[in-house]
Amino acid sequence: PEAVAPPEAVAAPAAAVPVAVPAAVLPAEAAAASAAGSEGSGRAHRGKEKAAARAAERERAAAAEKSEAERAAAEKEAAKAARDKAAADQAGERAAAERAKAQLAAQRAAEAEKAATAERAAAAAGKAAAAEAAGAAGAAEKAAAAAAAADEDDRPRKKRRWKERGGEGGGGGASLAPELSADLGDDAMCARFSPDGGKMLVGLLDASVRVIHRDSLKVHLTLYGHKLPVLCVGASSDGTICASGSADKSVKLWGLDFGDMHRSLRAHTEPVTALAWVPRTHYLFTAGKDRLIKLWDADTYQLIHALRGHHGEVWSLAVSRDGGLLASASRDRSLRLWSRSDEQVFLEEEREAEVEAALDASLEKTQQAAEAEEEEAATLGVDGRSEGGAGAAGRRTAESVRGAERVLEALSVLDGEEERAAEYEAALARHAAAPPDDDRPRPTLVPNLLLLGLTPGAYLLRALGSVRPAELEQALLLLPFDAVRRLLVRLLPLLAEAPPVELMARTILYLLRVHHKPLVASRALLDLLGPIHAALSARVSAERARLGYNVAALGFLRSAIERGSEGGGLFGEALSARAAAAPPTVSELRRKTAAREKKTGGKRRPKQKGSAAE
Repeated sequence: PEAVAPPEAVAAPAAAVPVAVPAAVLPAEAAAASAAGSEGSGRAHRGKEKAAARAAERERAAAAEKSEAERAAAEKEAAKAARDKAAADQAGERAAAERAKAQLAAQRAAEAEKAATAERAAAAAGKAAAAEAAGAAGAAEKAAAAAAAADEDDRPRKKRRWKERGGEGGGGGASLAPELSADLGDDAMCARFSPDGGKMLVGLLDASVRVIHRDSLKVHLTLYGHKLPVLCVGASSDGTICASGSADKSVKLWGLDFGDMHRSLRAHTEPVTALAWVPRTHYLFTAGKDRLIKLWDADTYQLIHALRGHHGEVWSLAVSRDGGLLASASRDRSLRLWSRSDEQVFLEEEREAEVEAALDASLEKTQQAAEAEEEEAATLGVDGRSEGGAGAAGRRTAESVRGAERVLEALSVLDGEEERAAEYEAALARHAAAPPDDDRPRPTLVPNLLLLGLTPGAYLLRALGSVRPAELEQALLLLPFDAVRRLLVRLLPLLAEAPPVELMARTILYLLRVHHKPLVASRALLDLLGPIHAALSARVSAERARLGYNVAALGFLRSAIERGSEGGGLFGEALSARAAAAPPTVSELRRKTAAREKKTGGKRRPKQKGSAAE
């Protein structure tokens, strides 16, 4: 491949180049030879380049194969080294675990040995301590005996020294002397130290509370807010809250930092006479002339519990150091001790009990006032009723209020039962309209346990019948007009067959008499009155006919018995014997006296001694 062109073609152009003769002057053969030589040299050069490129590519491929083989060998060596290292690590861990087990066993053995040694030492020390205690007890007995003897000998000298210091008649011992004094400007009703002893709380007659520094008696804060004199004050154990009770029946909570009022509590229905904080808490006990003791939460301002038991005004309270006991002193000459129990207190129940107690108290006061007015009217000979005819249905009592609540509860239960029935009917309709492939079960109506197994009408009549007849009209008077409308609507279908027709007639007639104007003014209710009138009239007529039939039947039976009896009367012999044996009643004596006076012309006959009349 290196000798492609002849030597003449290669050498000819090299010899002709330095001459620089133009191509036009050369002969034609020389030009052709020169061109052929140039083309041959170009082909040779290109062939060399291709050969060199192929050789370089072969070298690169060989080098790549060699490097790949070296890398694979290196990876094999690394994997082998990693496996060897992992095996070595596992062996080291097993060895370390064995060493740890050995150390733990040795440590446990050492601890057991130490414990045994300590037990032996403790036993020895106990024996020694017992011996020392016995010796000390003997020495103490001897010392006590010696001290008693010395005190017996020294007693005359001590008595003489106490007399010399003014003990007998001279006020000996510790004495108190006035240290500081400050003018408050008004009567001080109560005073307390703060828990840290740095301040004093003073309640004044001018309905203010003053916080005074103990060391200088300078006023730190003046708290205004009460309308009547402050009767009791006190601060919480952390010194952040101050409570004050006043004759205006309120308890006010103040912040001792800036004197701001946190809350004003309407604590009692009578003046507040005492208060006491539970240590380490913000719970506050208050007492008043209403004979109640109340427990408050000063953080949430809620009433937790009301303690009833005193029969007079409660004047003083004291809480034990651990907060487990409360002592109260009252005007009923009793001292009561209250202890904390584990029974839970529900605030809603306490509020309901408080409301019921307040209602009962107000009703009792109203009833007492009404009775006093009636007694005064009877004394003066004046009719206490109003001029408009019949008076009120009766006084509002706790029984009438509870009766109205039972009727309202029955109406609400029946309304809820109607809603449940409507939802059940809608569910049945949806189930009937469902496709056949729907596998949902058929809805069922669960019985309402509040109905007690009764029908809606029987449940309503049971609630009305639970009210005492004397309180029925007052209970109906307490019902709102909306409840009256619902009650009339529910009583209408019951007039045909329900047994207590007297109860239904009395209820309907009283409601119509009391709520006549609003019933007549409403078109819907006016349309309801026609069916009620027709149903009630038919029912009353049927009951009257039934009663008349029964009375006539009883009369017929009586006549038949009288005609068939040998004595000529129904139980005639028994009635005559009882009348003869029984003493005359007062009414019979008055009737006989009136008949006798009528015969004698109104003049009484003088009694004669020994007469049969006497």
